[in-house]
Amino acid sequence: MSFKYNSSTDDILKNISLTINKGEKIALVGKNGAGKSTLVKLILRLYDPQSGALYFDDENNKSLDVDSLRNEIAIVYQDFQSFAFSIGENVLTRELNGSKDELAIWETLKSSGLYSKIENLPDK
Repeated sequence: MSFKYNSSTDDILKNISLTINKGEKIALVGKNGAGKSTLVKLILRLYDPQSGALYFDDENNKSLDVDSLRNEIAIVYQDFQSFAFSIGENVLTRELNGSKDELAIWETLKSSGLYSKIENLPDK
């Protein structure tokens, strides 16, 4: 399936293929503008793809009752919130408690690939 907005010359989603099994919960994760919300809107039939189709149990979603379809799907959006906590408190999801916590934070930042970015900030 592929989709582009009328105002766009490029596809927002191109050649997307996704299988979600019955009872499965999924998370769409990616950078801003990657097409996550657009994909959800296509699944909910707020938009129709320009090419390809969406199927539910081998049935084209265009043949399904829109209200019934939307009643069967739960969407939970993660709203961006900015909290006044240190990076360490965000990593630990609690207050720091000594040098052992600080070491754990730096190890976590290294394994996540964020170490050098944080290390180069003025207040680290």
